[in-house]
Amino acid sequence: MESNSSKTWYYAIGAVVVIILVLIIVSAMNNSGGSNTTESTATSTDMSDLTGSTTSATSTGLTGSVASSTSTSSAASLGPLAFAVTTSSSTYSTNESFKINVTVFNLTDATTTLHFADGCVATYSIAGFDMLAHTTCLPNPVSFAVPPHDAKQATVVHYPSVFKIPPGKYYLTARIIGYGGATVPITITP
Repeated sequence: MESNSSKTWYYAIGAVVVIILVLIIVSAMNNSGGSNTTESTATSTDMSDLTGSTTSATSTGLTGSVASSTSTSSAASLGPLAFAVTTSSSTYSTNESFKINVTVFNLTDATTTLHFADGCVATYSIAGFDMLAHTTCLPNPVSFAVPPHDAKQATVVHYPSVFKIPPGKYYLTARIIGYGGATVPITITP
């Protein structure tokens, strides 16, 4: 039986490995110029969307691979799961929409199933704006499995028509609701 301190070290080492893997994958994607993701999105009451949310503020989707080319990324670990947040740039204008990718990594040897009672999977906050406060989640539960040593990704989109971020430097926090997330620095220009 493992002690709590050895489990802590195991999770810490796993988190470091995940961060290194994310950086390697992002670097490889930047060098290849390609993308291996497909995105499932919904902007209204599309019940076939995996996230099951209705919103004018965001569209979300879940894919089975790691992010496409990015220049801003951050990773965090919470027990047997690790999380990464990526955007395609570190700077956006106040009038620009942009995608935010939240990836959950399963660090275990077993499939992990994540459950969402109200259908909303991912959210973000920046400059006092909380996307979840502007989202209507549908009353249909959603769950998805993350295979061992694999990852799943959810994408949310920031729309300036819903909230115009004032120019400045911010920390954008995105998360898989109820499980964890990470934070990235973002600069907003006029």
